Amino acid sequence: MKSLFCMLSLFAGCSSSGTLEIDPTELDWGVVDFHNEDCMDCSCSNGCGVKEVFLTNTGEAPLSVWMPQGFDNAHLCIDGYSSQPQLSLGELQPDEFYLLRISVCGYE
Repeated sequence: MKSLFCMLSLFAGCSSSGTLEIDPTELDWGVVDFHNEDCMDCSCSNGCGVKEVFLTNTGEAPLSVWMPQGFDNAHLCIDGYSSQPQLSLGELQPDEFYLLRISVCGYE
C-alpha cells in the first residue's frame, strides 16, 4: 500500500490575456492498495484511482498549455499522453477546456 498525493503545479499557460484555471488543484489518492484493486498492480490501461482534472481557459484570448517538466510517468498516467520535457497539450480558446484523466500507474 502506498499513499499518493499530487499537487497540480505541473501545468503552464502562455497568453497575454488567457487565464488557465485548474479544477481540482490537488489530487489525493489516499492509500492505494496495489494488490486488492480490480486491476492488479495498476497494470490495466487506465491505471488505478482515475481522477478527472479540468484545465479551462477563463481568459479572453487563446492559451497555449504545456507541462514544462512533463510528468512522473513511472507513477502517474495521463490518458492519451506520454511524458516528455516541454509536453504540449495544445491551444485552448476562451471558455474551452481539457479533461485530463490522471491515475496511479506504478509504484516503487
